[in-house]
Amino acid sequence: MPPSPELNPVEKIWQWMKDKTAMKFFEDIGGLQDKITQMVNQLELNSIK
Repeated sequence: MPPSPELNPVEKIWQWMKDKTAMKFFEDIGGLQDKITQMVNQLELNSIK
């Protein structure tokens, strides 16, 4: 059975985050954590719902 992201809305958020971080170089794990924190803070309540 093929994946159905529309049935699991969080998949859209994961994909957005992956697009912003995949194949990017971070100096250390702290840099990646900072980027993820920044992206989470950008999310709007409607996006999460």
